[in-house]
Amino acid sequence: MKTDPVEFIVISADHIRKAITIDNDGRMDVIAGNYNQVNKLYLNNGRNDPFDGVVGQNIGSIGYHTLSLKLVDIDCDGDLDVLEGNASQANMVYLNNRTTTPISGVTGMRIQETEDNTIAIDTG
Repeated sequence: MKTDPVEFIVISADHIRKAITIDNDGRMDVIAGNYNQVNKLYLNNGRNDPFDGVVGQNIGSIGYHTLSLKLVDIDCDGDLDVLEGNASQANMVYLNNRTTTPISGVTGMRIQETEDNTIAIDTG
């Protein structure tokens, strides 16, 4: 499994943000986990202001109660996928589609059938 050794995490009461390269261009991108809103991926534009004019790409289409995000190569194909830990809802995985919009339009898959009160998600 591929994971990136450099990871930046900011947590506040209503969202989670992680910075890591997800499109394999070497520039740090940002994923934002939003409580009861659709999570977003922001791809670094490589300029001096790396997110100026960048529009967030939807991660899925449903606004879950996301409390945790993890980027890991879950399907062992060489790119990072998104794991989503949700409170009182199913946890989801979004497989990177290896395009310039790596998560956009990807349908999430349930990690388990039950709806748990997940506060953290990890792999190992």
